[in-house]
Amino acid sequence: MARAERMVIGPKKAAGVAIAVALLALAACGRKESPPSAAAGSAATTVAPWAGTMMDGGSTEALRTYLRSVQTVEPRKFDIKWTPGTVPIDRDAALRSLLAVSRDGESYVFDSAEPALARLQPGRVLFVWGVALRKVTAVERGEKSTRVRTVPAALQEAIASGEIEFEHRAALRDYVVVPRAPLPAAPTRTTMSRPRFMLAHYRFVQAPAAAAGNEPPEPRAAGNHRFEGELKGFQYSLAFVPGDNGLAFDLQLRKGDDDPAAGKNKDAEDKRSEKQTEDMHKADEKRRKEVQKGLREIRPESKDDPQKEAYKTARRYEEDRKHPFRGPAKEAGKQLFEMASDMLDLRVRADGVLQGVDGSDKLTVFGRMVFQDGAVALLQSHFKNLSGTVNVQYIVRRGELSEQWIERLRLDLPLTFNVPIVVGGLPLMLQVAFDLLATPALATKNDAFRGAFAFRFGGSGGTRFVNGKPSAEAQMSGEGEARDAQASSIGVSAVLIALQAPRIGLGVGLFGASTIGYIDMVTATSVTSAGMLGMFPCKKWDSYWTMNAGIDAKVAMFEKDFRTDPPLLKKEWHKIDPSIKACEFKEGK
Repeated sequence: MARAERMVIGPKKAAGVAIAVALLALAACGRKESPPSAAAGSAATTVAPWAGTMMDGGSTEALRTYLRSVQTVEPRKFDIKWTPGTVPIDRDAALRSLLAVSRDGESYVFDSAEPALARLQPGRVLFVWGVALRKVTAVERGEKSTRVRTVPAALQEAIASGEIEFEHRAALRDYVVVPRAPLPAAPTRTTMSRPRFMLAHYRFVQAPAAAAGNEPPEPRAAGNHRFEGELKGFQYSLAFVPGDNGLAFDLQLRKGDDDPAAGKNKDAEDKRSEKQTEDMHKADEKRRKEVQKGLREIRPESKDDPQKEAYKTARRYEEDRKHPFRGPAKEAGKQLFEMASDMLDLRVRADGVLQGVDGSDKLTVFGRMVFQDGAVALLQSHFKNLSGTVNVQYIVRRGELSEQWIERLRLDLPLTFNVPIVVGGLPLMLQVAFDLLATPALATKNDAFRGAFAFRFGGSGGTRFVNGKPSAEAQMSGEGEARDAQASSIGVSAVLIALQAPRIGLGVGLFGASTIGYIDMVTATSVTSAGMLGMFPCKKWDSYWTMNAGIDAKVAMFEKDFRTDPPLLKKEWHKIDPSIKACEFKEGK
């Protein structure tokens, strides 16, 4: 990302995550003519040689392998006039001259012998076939190599007029994992309603923002489908397993404070964690048996049968366990969720499946762009036949030896799953990305919160930008289910977990990819406990499942990033314990 996304958690009856993803701009050269030549074709019939790997911009051979083998998409329309200031590096030129790309997509190194480089100068637009479209800020020419420094370019800086239209069934098997761009120096703005119980000395501690230009640590590839690393005190593991029926993913995040002074209690802590895990597995096995029994015995006689909902729930749970490749994704993931900390312990796990509405790999991406008189007249991205499931678990705990833990934690997972959609040489990408916001406010020792919930979604949705006005459109359905909700504290404590999993976007650029339009699925839950020392030991859970859409302002230089408000789809779940009047809260209280 070229700049941070924004996550906003609203008051009691709203929770959402506002994400602003940076967006590089499309396209390329400088006169009205057909785009640079490219190998014709549509969907690949065989798996690409780079499928499932992390793209290494520092490897000339990796870049050439990608350029040789990436398939192009036959557009319905491609009739455009490029601006005079756009400098094309066509496929053949890129193959012979492109030597390296920085992981943030800011810097490109070419063989100085390439003739097209002579036209490059600050202010012009660099178009590299299948790789990038960027605005040049500096050209550092050397005898053997030339480094070109760039920033994102708006679409109309490259395309003066014309129309592009395409529709493509995404081949999820042919994906490449690419690190996201670094975050900017300015911290993102995050708001949260006051906890339902007043906390003594309640305050937010903002983690230091990344300095401009500083890149997060390089993620490590750990096997064919798993990528892991550390960022802002978090360990993370992200596993993808593509299959004939879609894409399974498994994301695990862990933030712990393993102070050596806590070592004397580590054995006891491990035993407690093992006991908790064992209890959870026993409870799950018990529920599984009950579900199986229910499927045999619960047969609704009619639509009004009171057993109908129980039967539907049992059926969904059973089907959820049968996804053919969710299991391999979980096996590929590093088991961070099972690793406890004796001090401060925050663990989140999300797994799920992204697929076509009928259970097959038929997720289709539609795009249309119209340019008139040097401006964007129409920009449309639409995701069709989309369905999936997301299951989320979390554990937040303060250990025996730790200090008060009140912090705001924001993590943009530094990896995206990209499926190239090269149209007329333009490096469009179907992107799948993830983000997390967590706010633990654990005031007393041994406070512990854990929960699990699931969200199912399906339909079609996307965004439109017409003559300066953004909007969203969707025909989406979904439902959420809370599967576990536990809280224990002596004093007043609270926690908020918001996970964007996944965000599905149409972006531009192989490196430092930006997003033209996106839709996302956000699961958010907040838990507040008055504690055992309160007059009433109240506990309150609020969970929300939302689907949103957005456009980045840089695409067409409009005033600000667009994100749907209210969401395209919203489901809620609330619970208080004990269920008494004293534990109820009114809006705004």
